[in-house]
Amino acid sequence: MSNVIGIINDPVLDNVVQGYIPGDQDFIGSQLFPPIRVKSRSGEITQVGTEFLRINSKIKVERTGTPEITVSMSKTPVWKCEDDGLKIMVLKKDGEQFNKADWQAGMADARIKYGKMLKSALMIAKEKEVADALTSTSVITNNSTLSGDDQWSDYTSSNPISNFKTARDTIFDAIGREANVAYMGRAVYETLRFHPAMIDKLNVSSDKAKLIGLTPDQLAMVLNVEKVLVGRVRYESAKEGQSSAMANIWGKDFGLLYVNPSPTPEEWEYSAGYEFILDPEGDPVVDAYGVDDPKYAQFVRINECRDQVLLHAASVYLFKNAVA
Repeated sequence: MSNVIGIINDPVLDNVVQGYIPGDQDFIGSQLFPPIRVKSRSGEITQVGTEFLRINSKIKVERTGTPEITVSMSKTPVWKCEDDGLKIMVLKKDGEQFNKADWQAGMADARIKYGKMLKSALMIAKEKEVADALTSTSVITNNSTLSGDDQWSDYTSSNPISNFKTARDTIFDAIGREANVAYMGRAVYETLRFHPAMIDKLNVSSDKAKLIGLTPDQLAMVLNVEKVLVGRVRYESAKEGQSSAMANIWGKDFGLLYVNPSPTPEEWEYSAGYEFILDPEGDPVVDAYGVDDPKYAQFVRINECRDQVLLHAASVYLFKNAVA
């Protein structure tokens, strides 16, 4: 019979083992789809029609009474929080590897380190889910695929400033709001920050900018957005048993979108997407429990309950293959 070892709640959990583990600052998915805590596993959002936005020529109150206008509302199922989780088996030999003198203390150390790895694995899966949606031309129908001298890595012929204007106008015409966030992979960021058109637009010291490049805040000024997000998370793309092949989650794509700027968003407020987290059990929880076979073995696991949803694809504009 399995027995619960206990919940791991230790500051050492934030330590990293030797090897690549992405830092929290490398993830951007939760800033593109802000988290909202909900009380039920599934829910609906009410969509309001546009009839009330018509120009009403008759607004004076006369004998017939106050003029009436039409308002339509419809409910759409939006989120369905699912239980997500991963686990790693901790063996006696793992404890011996972490602490040759005391394998039990070594197993405790292994549980902490594996907990950190599980947290990273779950965050990577969530990041990839958001990236797959926001970099897909079949999902984001407002898009342009760049090639040849149109790609921003061609500093002579490309025109990113014109491209950005097209994207911003498209988003505003679709949703009546200005794009306020830019997202991109590291390769795009490193290209744009040295692009002559970006440097000239900001009217900064050309020689210094060419040497060190523009900062994210300076890029935000050129793009006329509140925030520039650069995804730096890498993941293992090789199948089990194949040679390692690390890849970048955000690739060479770039996008503009509208994100609800409220620090405490509500589900009825407009935004490109949200991450719905079941309250209170939706937060990631790391624990450990023993098993009968192999002897002394334990599992470390992480569980959470959430749903990431792209609500308004029209509020996003995607540039596919923005750089070569």
